[in-house]
Amino acid sequence: MQVVQPSDFAAAFSKVVKKRKRQVDQFWNPWNAKSYTALFLDNDDSILRDVARRLHLKFKGPWWTLDGIFYEEVDIDFPSGWDMAKFISVAIEHENFSGRAAYQTNKLSIFNAPLKVLITYPASSGKRGQDKSQLLLNRCGDVVDGADVFRDFSRSRRQMIILGDDDVSEDNPSGTLRFRYYVYDHKTFVEVIP
Repeated sequence: MQVVQPSDFAAAFSKVVKKRKRQVDQFWNPWNAKSYTALFLDNDDSILRDVARRLHLKFKGPWWTLDGIFYEEVDIDFPSGWDMAKFISVAIEHENFSGRAAYQTNKLSIFNAPLKVLITYPASSGKRGQDKSQLLLNRCGDVVDGADVFRDFSRSRRQMIILGDDDVSEDNPSGTLRFRYYVYDHKTFVEVIP
């Protein structure tokens, strides 16, 4: 049973999106939601499949109500073709519309997986900025805190949010798409540097 640490997921994700930057940028600007989402989730050649490989796991998407999962092996006690994971290493939601971030965070919190990841985009073309990101992180922190009935989300059933934005700022003067990584830690999300 492989448990993926948030820092390992962030590092693998960062390497893959940097390697495939040209493809990511192609669908990001001008925005093409269907192609952009397919780039991340399509089973054959997706960014998330590449991330899973880097972590020595398999990717399946969609899986039940989730956009995708990373897993080690299929449970063979089910009929062939059902592809029931024996153990979910990472549960994933990719949400283009950040207004649904709290909903997706709540959904992820009900899955028993050592790491649950939401990828979303609170800023676009410099229009929304850091304030929107912080509000999103605060709201999602409240959702996770309310769902954390056993008080173990900060240490064993981790929750991570990856924010993509293209805000022009001091650390991003060109306004290109970048990703920032946050991990839930006792009622709040804190930034993780891959």
